[in-house]
Amino acid sequence: MLNFDKLEFFYEPYPIGRARDVVAPDVYREMMAAFPPIELFNHVVKQKDDKYYLNEVKTRARYLDWIGRHAVWKEFHRWIKSDAFPHYIFDALARHDLKLGIPRQAPSLYRQARQIASDLKHKRFPRFWRKPYTRFEFSALAADGGFICPHTDAPDKIVTLVVSMVGEGEWNTAWGGGLEVNRMKDMRKSFNHVNHFVGFDEVEPVRTFDFVPNQCVVFIKTFNSFHCVRPMRQAGSKLLRKTLTINIEYE
Repeated sequence: MLNFDKLEFFYEPYPIGRARDVVAPDVYREMMAAFPPIELFNHVVKQKDDKYYLNEVKTRARYLDWIGRHAVWKEFHRWIKSDAFPHYIFDALARHDLKLGIPRQAPSLYRQARQIASDLKHKRFPRFWRKPYTRFEFSALAADGGFICPHTDAPDKIVTLVVSMVGEGEWNTAWGGGLEVNRMKDMRKSFNHVNHFVGFDEVEPVRTFDFVPNQCVVFIKTFNSFHCVRPMRQAGSKLLRKTLTINIEYE
């Protein structure tokens, strides 16, 4: 359901790409029509962000109920949760010289046991097999005040995909809402594997992916994968920057 034939990648300051026309037009229209109403979302306002979300962890019952009642989301959820999906994404990355070295299958129990025994023998912490796990959430930022401060994502994340959910002509890029790629001004603070959020004044923009229809921004979690959405200032507007945020991470 996601097509990466038009994926292009940038490699500085970390690998991040953009795919246009990522969903077939008829499916995209169906997704847009069945995007959950904002009343189902949790709205969280913190120093680091002001966002709405509907996901499998914090709003699980509402999230699964909505997916179960809409065929397009039921099929999308089934595909995202399949064992094949992470490797579909890893293969797309590999075509752009981004090889993560994550095996398609778990090592045999014998090999896993040998690895753990070797670690214990040499007084190392045992290295257990960790399977890639995928989840997605419905997300939204208000054109009136929504933002996400610069951050690098949680350490267990491998790849993040952000799919825009907006119709043609519904959003003016002058309003903001683009995903901004950042570089720390103070290079001593650029190592941020643990995902400390930083202030907007601490980073400089490298590039911005405008918020446009049927686009997917794809990036790999690194020690310096800073990105943000700067505060939008459309006072009194009821418009929402709606996205699907897909995370591939370790279980």
